[in-house]
Parts: sequence; C-alpha cells; structure tokens
Amino acid sequence: MRALAAVVLAVALAGPAAAQDRMSTAVCEASWDILARTVGWPPEDTRHDPPRATDDGWCGIADLRWTGGVSHEVELTDLRWRLGDPVRLIEDGLPPRSVEVEVGRIATWPEIGNPVRNYAYRLQGPQFEGSGALRLQWDGVAKALTLNEFVMDFGGLGGFGVTARASGVDLADRAAMRRSLGTVTLETLTLEVTATGFLERYLAVPLAEALLDPDGPVPEAQVARLIARAKAALAEVDDDLLPPRSRTALAAALDSLPRPRGTLRVQLQTDAPLPVGEILTDALALTPLRARLDLLRPYLPQMRLAATWTATRGGQ
Repeated sequence: MRALAAVVLAVALAGPAAAQDRMSTAVCEASWDILARTVGWPPEDTRHDPPRATDDGWCGIADLRWTGGVSHEVELTDLRWRLGDPVRLIEDGLPPRSVEVEVGRIATWPEIGNPVRNYAYRLQGPQFEGSGALRLQWDGVAKALTLNEFVMDFGGLGGFGVTARASGVDLADRAAMRRSLGTVTLETLTLEVTATGFLERYLAVPLAEALLDPDGPVPEAQVARLIARAKAALAEVDDDLLPPRSRTALAAALDSLPRPRGTLRVQLQTDAPLPVGEILTDALALTPLRARLDLLRPYLPQMRLAATWTATRGGQ
C-alpha cells in the first residue's frame, strides 16, 4: 500500500485547467524535474523515456518505473499532464493556476532484491493495477481552489472519485500562501466509491492484519463484531449531522462487508464554509487524537453528511 500511496501522491502533486497553455518539450522537461524532486523520485531510482510535448499540447511519458524504498516497483504507463500558467511553477516556484494529470495504467510489483522471486512475481502479474486522473484549478479572483476530479479506476473491480471546493485560498505568492493557511474554508466535498472487488483485492490483507487478532475468535466472527460496533457508533450520531436516511444507507454499506457490491456516495454539506485551515493549524499543536477530534465539535451543528448506497443487483 505504500506503493499505492506514492502513486496517489505523484498524481496529486502533478496534476486541470481553464485556458490551458500548450506544453512545449522544454516546459515538459522542466516541470517534470520539479515534480520528480517534489515527490522524491531521484534519478537513480527512476527509469523513463524523456518527457515530450504531445501533438495535442500535453506533456507525456510513455513508460516510467520507480523502485525507490517501498519494496515495490511502480510503473506508470501513458502519463500525461498539462499546466495553466506553467511559468509560475518553473520560474517562480509557485503552484500553477491549474493542472491536469492522466495516467493510463498504474501497476506495482514486489521488488525484494531477489532476482528469481522478482521474476516470478512479474510472471504472476501486478499486485496492484488501475488508472487515474486529477483535475485541479485555482481561481485567483474568487480565491477558490476546485478539485474538479480525482479518480482511480480499477477496471472491473470498481473505483472511487472525489470532488471538492475550498475558498480563502490565495496562491498569488509565497507570503499570500502563508497567510491563507489559516483562512482556507471547505465548501463542498463529495466521495463516491463503486465497489466490485477492489476493496478485497487491495485492502483485505492490510486491514485484516491491522484489525483482526490471529489468536482470537474465527476471523468471520471478528469481522461481524467490528461491523456491529460500527453500526452501533452510527446509531449514536446526532440526526442533524447524519439524517436517518443517510444512517440507513451507511448501515447497508456496512452490512455488505466484507465483499461489498454497490456504489456509496457521501457528500459533506455545511450551513457555512468549514474553516479547515484554522482547524488543521490548531490540530498540529495538539497531540492526543481525542483532543484533535474535539476541535470539530463546535462545527458539528452546521455540518450534515448526505449518504446513499446503491447495491449492485445480484451482488454478494
């Protein structure tokens, strides 16, 4: 999963755009160097063909492989990106006004230092496989940052997508960025997950190792107990934060575990923008997790979680 996290970070730091500039090969090379340094992909751990401008004005790397420090080889195939106002990034070291990133295929294989076992693992196929896209845009007039799309597609196994909008974001220069850290407010946040197998394929092992006791009751009984506890916790949430229909939807999603088949959609709704910048700034000064969670309590009355669960017909 560390390899997957690295891929997600790479996409997030790289990648939409109103009035996108056509990328040149020089811009592609310079922006890639900055991206690789930011993500922590040194040249000695990374192999790829040279970044080039494509015919449609994007930057592209057909094949990239990274083996740095995660016991996995990560391969990105058909990586494409383009930036709005790339001069901000290349010459001034500031975030571009917009970014788009697309990855045609993301795959990982174990890399354990044993050439025979590495060879065998590759014959078995990738441990993780999917594709991704991110589209992010900053409006300098409205001081708003919009996540138009962040998706991971796992083919027939499902996928997930996130959209969001934050206000009070000033990326004009470094001083403005520092000032806006405490003024960022979250206006909307939506998560949609379509589960048709990817949760079992990619998360079953790490979650089982983290949550289940090998010396305890049979795993099925432990899973049933965890689901019951989660549903009991849902029942304790105030109706203003989690309306009954949303609670029922989340309970149905929990009942579908450990092999969910369906689509869960969760939207955070607020009566007023949520001051996430202020909350995060305060949270960094606190150590106990409970104390950090207490920071949210004053804002709970203005928050609502709207959730729906649509089970796939015939799913088990």
